[in-house]
Amino acid sequence: MARAALAAHACTSTHRANTRSACVRCAQCVGFACPVEAKGGTHNTALPAALATGNCTLVIETTAERLVTDSAGRVVGVALVATDAYGQLWRRIVSCAEVVVAAGASETPRLLLNSAHDGEPDGIGNNQDQVGRHLQAHVYAGAVGLFDDEMTDFAGPGVSIATCDFRHGNDGIVGGGMLANEFVPTPAATYDYLTSAGLIPRTGLASKHAMRRELQRMVRVVGPIQEMSSAESRVRVDRSVVDRFGNPVVVTSGSIHPEDVRAHAFMSAKAKAWLEEAGAVRTAVGEVGSRGQASTGQHQAGSCRMGTDPARSVTDPNGRVWGHDNVWIADASLHVTNGGVNPVLTVLANALRIAERITRG
Repeated sequence: MARAALAAHACTSTHRANTRSACVRCAQCVGFACPVEAKGGTHNTALPAALATGNCTLVIETTAERLVTDSAGRVVGVALVATDAYGQLWRRIVSCAEVVVAAGASETPRLLLNSAHDGEPDGIGNNQDQVGRHLQAHVYAGAVGLFDDEMTDFAGPGVSIATCDFRHGNDGIVGGGMLANEFVPTPAATYDYLTSAGLIPRTGLASKHAMRRELQRMVRVVGPIQEMSSAESRVRVDRSVVDRFGNPVVVTSGSIHPEDVRAHAFMSAKAKAWLEEAGAVRTAVGEVGSRGQASTGQHQAGSCRMGTDPARSVTDPNGRVWGHDNVWIADASLHVTNGGVNPVLTVLANALRIAERITRG
């Protein structure tokens, strides 16, 4: 619940900045733990810096199940739940003067909705039915190509070239995105890419022979597109289904916007042209994914968006929940648009901005 504030503090410090190992270019970088701790993550940047101040207590393997309010509806604490070493449940309430929620675009609205009280029977910050709406992520456009020559040596981290030429200003297309050569894929991922594109057989000896030949001859060019936000794509909680602690779980609804389908086709065609110009002998574009459900894959965002109108947003422009002077949100759920690139730097920058606002009072 306070991770964003901790990260914001750590990003202003050089603590441990020069103590990590250099990259050893292993073949499993993106999506896997680094064997030499070369990659920066919360565990070796923000958290050590925050703990070193002596002003931070880290509670692990514990779930924040609801925000606690007093008789006037003011948030005064956070209810925690966990399982102890003997398998027994324990619950505690931590009193708080300020609360920062940064659980992501699914769990942040879930926490607010599960924190309903007499003054806000539909959930904290949800008097205008805005909590959970405008859920978005990233539809990925792209293409895969096969070359006559071997194109990869399986040395990470992978991505070495990208273009942002098509992020904006595309005639007849709303939004756009970036394109980059894919990071080093695992054999299982390569099999999925090639079979899904119809470039190798799915089964049998022919599939094995094709994988053996094409594994190092495949190049994938992909990138996220800027999605159109829709109030109908949303996060709710299902009161009839609960987790192991008895708290209602998330249910999503909605669909991919028709404009995103058009942008996907446009960007995929650009990726295919890139591969063909580079000398690929066979190419195929990727599928848009399921249009019958909301975009909820990589880079979830937008379910508690910020704005200037309380009737159309969950927080003010500084991330403070409407109607609560001491409850803040500092994650991607604030985004009114996710943009056409990975949003992590935007999340970090915005968390810094919100943290500065909190510390200045």
